[in-house]
Amino acid sequence: MLAAVVVPLGSAASAAAAVLVPVPREPERLALKADVQDFEPSPHHFAVRTFLPEGQRTRLDDAPPEGGVLRVRARSAGRPTDRMQVALVERDGTAWGARVELKDEWRDILIPLSELEPTALALLPRPYPQFLPYLRESDPTSEAPRVVELDGLQFSVSADLFGGSGSEGAHGFKIERVTLER
Repeated sequence: MLAAVVVPLGSAASAAAAVLVPVPREPERLALKADVQDFEPSPHHFAVRTFLPEGQRTRLDDAPPEGGVLRVRARSAGRPTDRMQVALVERDGTAWGARVELKDEWRDILIPLSELEPTALALLPRPYPQFLPYLRESDPTSEAPRVVELDGLQFSVSADLFGGSGSEGAHGFKIERVTLER
């Protein structure tokens, strides 16, 4: 259970949207769907953040200090294949992410925590005035993600995930669930 989902507001959001949609064949389940029409205007990046409720954080005390796998059930939205970045966000704002390939059918994507690398955190809601930075580079104080410090997740698509003309047109993803496994 997540306490909140934050999407960007302002000019960048006009070409992107995030909504909850029913999962086919399981209408009682919902998936987060994000669509980006194009990567204009700058910063060519769209992110959705979730926050873990305080009551759920106590369960992280049992999480393994090392190892573990993030299981993401996801698919592309509107294209046969697509890409997104999945990131764990710690309480201090450090983000650890991995790029994942999406297909047009639901599947479980396994991401070993050891493969996560420091990544930029989208500042959501978008800072005002808009000349302020939208992305904050992570400066980790540890060598690996600290699961006990987990604050939430960030899902993003950006032009830099695609080479050259691959970034043109609409991109998107659907996420049904994310679990942390030992």
